Parts: sequence; C-alpha cells; structure tokens
Amino acid sequence: MNDLEYDSVFYVACVVSEMFAAPVMQMTKLAIIPCTVFLETVFLHKKFSRSIQGSLGVLLLGVGIATVTDLQLNALGSFLSFLAVVTTCVAQIIFIILSCLISVSVNFSTFLVIGKTSPVTYQVLGHLKTCLVLAFGYTLLHDPFSWRNILGILIALVGMILYSYYCTQEAQKKSQEPAQLSQVRAADMGAFQL
Repeated sequence: MNDLEYDSVFYVACVVSEMFAAPVMQMTKLAIIPCTVFLETVFLHKKFSRSIQGSLGVLLLGVGIATVTDLQLNALGSFLSFLAVVTTCVAQIIFIILSCLISVSVNFSTFLVIGKTSPVTYQVLGHLKTCLVLAFGYTLLHDPFSWRNILGILIALVGMILYSYYCTQEAQKKSQEPAQLSQVRAADMGAFQL
C-alpha cells in the first residue's frame, strides 16, 4: 500500500460530503499520526518515548501551521473526518501486520527450501520466480517485451531444466552408492563366515 491508497479514504470522504474545505482535509490528515500512535499503544503494546512523542508534536505543529489556514467544521464533516482517520490508521496497522506475517512466511519457506536442497537450488528457484513474473507480466498485464526478453527467459528455463536434471542424476548416484556398499559388505561378511 502506498500513500495514494491511504489518502484515498480522505478524498472519498471529501467528495461524499462536499462540505470539506482543503484545511479540513489537512487537519484530518494531521490526526492520523496521533490516532496511529494511540492504536499501536493500545493494541500492539508499543511504547513511544517522550522524545518521540515530542518530535511528532513538533512535526504536526509545523505541518498544521503551514497547511491549515481557515478551519470550518460541521457535524457531518467532523464525523466523516473521524471515520477517515480511524479507517486509515486501522488499514495501515493491518497492512503492517500482514506484511510481517508474509515476511515470516517467506523466510520460513526459504529455510525449508535451503534445508531440503541447497543454497544454489534456492537461487535457481529465485531466478525461476523472476522468469515467471516477467512471463505473467507479458501475458496478463501486456507489459512491453521484445524477442530478446523471450529468448532470455527460454534460455534461463533450459538452464534450470538442465540443473534440475543433473542434480537428480547426482542424487540418484549418491543414493545407489550406499546400497552397493552395503551389498559388498554383506558379501564380504558372508565370505568370512564360511
């Protein structure tokens, strides 16, 4: 999510009410920081030091002085401003929590892949992901592409297939070696028992 998506709540509120002036919108945007601090303190148990709180106060004062010139409030405008602030703060916090959960999932899956394969295989998978993202971009989003892009993706896919094939072949050879050694040892033990 970017600032444009966060700010869209404000602009929708402004259009719906048609009672907002630009200073009211700026005042509403200023209320997001204190509301977010409050929600993080209550629900996420985050502590903000006095210095952080003071610096945020100075920031809000400066932006308020610079942007809020003529403030006229009414009940509907104030209510819509309150809703815009709360929904924006909640959306930001939910976005941060979801981002953290996704990051943890990605890191966990990375450790699983590396643990089951190797760091090189993980890098090969990363390049596969890049090729898939490019291919989906070309086909679904109609991103511009050239024959050079397509050729590069195809060559990369051939390299990945070869890598996978040779890794599988080497793994099969390694798994057959212990079985052959145990058969040789068993034959040797049988020879000693006779």
